[in-house]
Amino acid sequence: AKEIMGGPLIGAAGGPAPGSRYWFSTLSGNNLPAREAPLNVTLRLGTKISNIELTIKRKNKNDITALINSAPVKDSQGNIIAAVATINDITELSNLRKALERQVDTLQKALIPSRPSIGKSYRIADMYVPYTAGIEIGGDFYDVFKTENGKVGIMMGDVSGKGVEAATIAANTRGTAHAFAYDLLSAGAALTHTNSVLMAEQPEDFKFFITLFLGMLNLENGVMNYSNAGHPPPAVWHTDKTVEFLTLGHPPIGVVESEQYLEHTCRLCPGDKLILYTDGISEARHDSDLFELAGIEHVLKECGNLMPENLIKELLGVATAWANGRLMDDAAIIVLERLEPG
Repeated sequence: AKEIMGGPLIGAAGGPAPGSRYWFSTLSGNNLPAREAPLNVTLRLGTKISNIELTIKRKNKNDITALINSAPVKDSQGNIIAAVATINDITELSNLRKALERQVDTLQKALIPSRPSIGKSYRIADMYVPYTAGIEIGGDFYDVFKTENGKVGIMMGDVSGKGVEAATIAANTRGTAHAFAYDLLSAGAALTHTNSVLMAEQPEDFKFFITLFLGMLNLENGVMNYSNAGHPPPAVWHTDKTVEFLTLGHPPIGVVESEQYLEHTCRLCPGDKLILYTDGISEARHDSDLFELAGIEHVLKECGNLMPENLIKELLGVATAWANGRLMDDAAIIVLERLEPG
């Protein structure tokens, strides 16, 4: 520890050692007061500290990241007479983790559009909430894009599993479905071709499936042709406060090689909202009970008249509260509103 720190760890009075050439800071860069240094806390309170990561700032030397443990030493009467610590230099491991987190962040951003916008007659909002922060990446993705004939494609999907493999498949699926939707101008045909391509590319040692909803929206009249490959059914909130779920669908992508994905139609009237979500919302769990469509419908009936951004926050908040404050999967939500004329 003395070699890592560049000097004694602690002075006789429990404060920094005389002539100390180091000090601690949190990984976010906030300096710790001397009394909050691990050994000092242990000496003062008798608290055992386990596996805390801190930055050690050393004068005239490079900073290091350290994993620190400390424990009190007591006499036969239980009085604290000393403290011991282990300090492990994990700088290289920390730098590697930061690099991986940057790569994961870049890959995750490739799965979602940046500030989707589709025109002045519609208002749209979106949100993605990862289950875990850091190097674990989920398979949720979505896209909102213009097609060759002026319609708007609205896509949301979820790859089975997590990790880089799932994210790579998600990015490939998003790009493939986008390209077919742009050229074929048919949601059903786009999913049929996407399924054929991905089934052919599926490796023998890694089987996967993808739930995927694709809608093709006519901005002029609000008519949306859509096809659904096993994705949780989107909801339409109507201005009369009724809620319609688009429940017709097919198996997920990657399950049935010759599946022909059919197309269905719905219409957004002025004031109506389309709500897409992943199973992180519908499968939010309270003990053994799922949030399901009933929970989503309840929120929409109570709060469907909110602005898209606020409706997303409300739906996410209620689902999270249902799950005892923590969703157990990634969650993505899109809310699209057709505005009243004028």
